Amino acid sequence: LCEKPMALTVEQCQAMIDAAEKNNKKLMIAQCLRFWPAYEYVKECIDTNKFGDVVGAYFFRGGATPRWSYQNWLLQKDKSGGALLDQHVHDVDTINWLFGTPKSVSTIGRNVIPGSGYDIVSTHYIYDDGKVVTAEDDWVLNGDYGFEMRFRVNFENGNVVYENGVLKVNPNDGKSFTPDLPADNGYYREIKYYVNALLNDQTID
Repeated sequence: LCEKPMALTVEQCQAMIDAAEKNNKKLMIAQCLRFWPAYEYVKECIDTNKFGDVVGAYFFRGGATPRWSYQNWLLQKDKSGGALLDQHVHDVDTINWLFGTPKSVSTIGRNVIPGSGYDIVSTHYIYDDGKVVTAEDDWVLNGDYGFEMRFRVNFENGNVVYENGVLKVNPNDGKSFTPDLPADNGYYREIKYYVNALLNDQTID
């Protein structure tokens, strides 16, 4: 069970996959948002077409500059890949998981911290059906900002919004509500998924 990013190059990622297969081991990258209850809920809405087709979506993750890593390696471009690979990779995985692989992407990024990679990133995901999907990451939000992750998914017949740790569902033809979600977080749920895959020899999706 490896933290993200999986690696900094496609070749390094493939080497990890080849090593796992050669040694008959299960390799899983810790993309925890797939196991976060709020993200699981919107995934269900998409898969069941509960509110119709998706017409647009916006994702954001951001917070203070990560200055806590050993010898400050997170802020070294050649080791962490910056916010683009360390943080934005969560959104890349989530969007592929929710909507499938896009036809193309367009990304703009900016380096703010000397020696770091891209510290502020915004990506547009282009799909054949024309839905508007954007994801942004920023790890230079210092002061008292803390850390935040949020999303908004707009459907034909409503929207689902996650802000300040609260998921709110807003149907076009009814009252807004907050669904009951599991209390455990994505970190616990991803580890549980991996352990169950080991114990029961299950394929990791």
